[in-house]
Amino acid sequence: MSEQVTHQAARLLACAAETRKRFEEQYRVTGSKFNIFTITGTKNKEVQMCRVLANLLNPEGSHCQGSLYLKTFWETVLSKLPEALRSLDFDAARVSTEYVIDENRRIDIVIEDGRVFVPIEVKIRAGDQEKQVSDYAAFSRNRNRGAPVPVLYLTLDGHRPQDAGEGEYRLFSFSQDILPWLKKCRDKPETALPVREILKQLIAAVETLCNTSGDEEMDEIFKLITRSEDSVKAALAIREAVGLLEPHVKKAFTGSIIDLVKKTFPDAEGPLDSDGWYYIEIPIKQEKYSLSVNYDWKSLCMNAFADTRDAGEEKVLSQKMNGLTGDSGTSWGESSGVFWANKKKLAYPTLASVDESLYFYELYKLYTERPQEVLDRIVSMACALEAVVSKAA
Repeated sequence: MSEQVTHQAARLLACAAETRKRFEEQYRVTGSKFNIFTITGTKNKEVQMCRVLANLLNPEGSHCQGSLYLKTFWETVLSKLPEALRSLDFDAARVSTEYVIDENRRIDIVIEDGRVFVPIEVKIRAGDQEKQVSDYAAFSRNRNRGAPVPVLYLTLDGHRPQDAGEGEYRLFSFSQDILPWLKKCRDKPETALPVREILKQLIAAVETLCNTSGDEEMDEIFKLITRSEDSVKAALAIREAVGLLEPHVKKAFTGSIIDLVKKTFPDAEGPLDSDGWYYIEIPIKQEKYSLSVNYDWKSLCMNAFADTRDAGEEKVLSQKMNGLTGDSGTSWGESSGVFWANKKKLAYPTLASVDESLYFYELYKLYTERPQEVLDRIVSMACALEAVVSKAA
């Protein structure tokens, strides 16, 4: 990397850090970063999102505004609706979710007023099932006494279903139809303040889903990056450097951590590299068992050697592992003799609450600045397991 790029990268980092600091203060004051749909992952889950949308559409919904939001939706998308639906009886309408039809198939949202039956299929991440839309359209046609009421096919971007005839659906999108509707609902004078705040959060979540979010912070940082060719080169260099965090964590684990562990446990092996693991293995009770600690602390396991397995010992070891890790764990495999503490959720205890994007940075600092702390934790785990096995024997 040239000195010019390095200097530009330092300036860019300083400007971006100042921008983030300013927006973090804004978020602290306004609370605008707090979004229940993002925190819970609801925006990505079709069943949960359908329940939210259906409640808004439902005249009996918990918003207590009767048919206001259903009527607003119909007015927003009127040009896309077939003639049969333009005179929907809003006050008589009933809204259901996961409506069960033939062969236990479930329509995401159904609106019916006793005269017409309207199926809505929502797709956020999932693909179409075989003949799904066609089957829903056929069911709708029967419920509407032969009158064709197509499936309202709602996706993020308005794409077509994979396996359906032209007249069996009408295309709707979150970006072009749901967002305008939600904004109209938010701006209704009748909308109570708590409902308006939820709608604001829902709108922000949907904008993120559709990549239309007006993220002022990212827009400002984007302008910093793209103001010159040099700043773009600097940003690319920074991205490449950030990508080295995980390899540097592995390197620190190999050096400062494993070297210290081997001084305490001379028979320990590592680093062992296998199928996503990069770990150290410590023998327990004269190599009858072993404790494996992965470099990122997101995977820990006990291994029982098949020719010396003891069900009683395995039970107490499982209980001890659960206590040491705070996790319910996965049972010993009948043939493999491996007990997983957890394969996905574990992390170094004092870093468990760290933002995922900063985890490897904090782990690198831990390994390079406080290796003795990591050694003490590994030693205490191994000794605790050794003591439990010896007691059980």
